[in-house]
Amino acid sequence: MKIIPMIFNQQMVQALAEGRKTVTRRPMKLETKDCDLGCLLKPNEVAGEVNNDNFQNASYRVGDLIWVRETFQAYVDDENEYLDADFKTGKGVTVSYPATDKLVEIVDIETGNSSCRKKPSIHMPRWASRLTLRVTDVRCERVQNITEAQAKYEGVFPARPSSLVMPYYISFMDLWEDLYKNWCKNPWVWVIEFDVIKQNVDSVK
Repeated sequence: MKIIPMIFNQQMVQALAEGRKTVTRRPMKLETKDCDLGCLLKPNEVAGEVNNDNFQNASYRVGDLIWVRETFQAYVDDENEYLDADFKTGKGVTVSYPATDKLVEIVDIETGNSSCRKKPSIHMPRWASRLTLRVTDVRCERVQNITEAQAKYEGVFPARPSSLVMPYYISFMDLWEDLYKNWCKNPWVWVIEFDVIKQNVDSVK
């Protein structure tokens, strides 16, 4: 079992918290090393191995735990306890999550100025994460192979007007293009299904 950090934007964090998102797709590398044979495999070769359960060093496997990195605020409620707080371990530190919480106005004890600054997800330490994903299924496919039902499980809202055919598919297509700019190239992706656990990964057994 591996413990893996993964970044989600605020829209997808909301979907995770609300139980609307139970699958995510992530781009595959152009080439992946086969640790057993030492050779480089192209995405379609990796896909064949993974989908036949023959690839032992896959990036994701059933049972892995993914801890969600998201935009956050970390601060100390009581300025008298500021010196005792440890931002490396989280001791004495309060965390707010802009995806679902209101931004907290934080007072800088040195300048007296207040702000609602938040930190990007890439800087979230493991102790601050509040959502853990337990992987239940992994496969590889082309991104355009996603079905309408699978697009809904990606946590997107249906495209409007509602009369459109496959509105969730269209919304996911727009999301992917916004993130990766390569929908038309139809890249190979990891398809990772999971259960959402609303706990820090170090509390999950």
